[in-house]
Amino acid sequence: MKGLTRRDVLAGLAGGLAAASLPAITACVPEKRAMASKYKNSDFYNEKGEFNADAAKDAYIDLMKSHGWPIPPGFRENENFWTVDFNLGEFTSVGLGGIFWHNDEEQGYMAHEIFLLPNQMIAEHWHVQAGKVKPKMEVWHTRYGMVYIGGNGEATKLPDGFPKSQMPFLAAQHVRTIMPGEGKGLSIPLEKHWMVAGPEGAIASEYATFHTNDGLRFTNAKVKF
Repeated sequence: MKGLTRRDVLAGLAGGLAAASLPAITACVPEKRAMASKYKNSDFYNEKGEFNADAAKDAYIDLMKSHGWPIPPGFRENENFWTVDFNLGEFTSVGLGGIFWHNDEEQGYMAHEIFLLPNQMIAEHWHVQAGKVKPKMEVWHTRYGMVYIGGNGEATKLPDGFPKSQMPFLAAQHVRTIMPGEGKGLSIPLEKHWMVAGPEGAIASEYATFHTNDGLRFTNAKVKF
């Protein structure tokens, strides 16, 4: 022990603690793997053409696992975890999964997670005033994958795989990308907008003012939410 200073002891102790803690930290990081092959649209409809929400939830769980998104216990059964095909019958092209973490009308804010399969689109829409609730404003923060968003501005090239069925209803033609870790949002109230996932699908957090379906409008009249 001769020549060993207090600084040497503390440095050795800190190094030992760091080494001991490392396995516990890495064990909490979800394992990533390649996203499963793109599903067939028929995987999400029964013989009567009715949308199978449970099959859609399973696909989004697979998406979460593929990106290493931490799935909380009981998430699959959470009543706030929902899916929708926008009443169009083409879920793999135009559909959405999500969970509302919080939606507070009194305080006027919400937190929402968005799940999109590869190249899947959120149908173009906008938010109007509904009673005392002002038009909703939103910011999206990409966590995994990447997304394209359409909004106001000069027309630009649409992303590869943009659903041809939605071209006749396209008003928002200025396209921006949101890469992992980036956040972008609406520029003004009442702005028409849409979102399309990249080829690996996407998971994005949404921070916004209070959401009410009463203020939701779609450019495609066939769409229902």
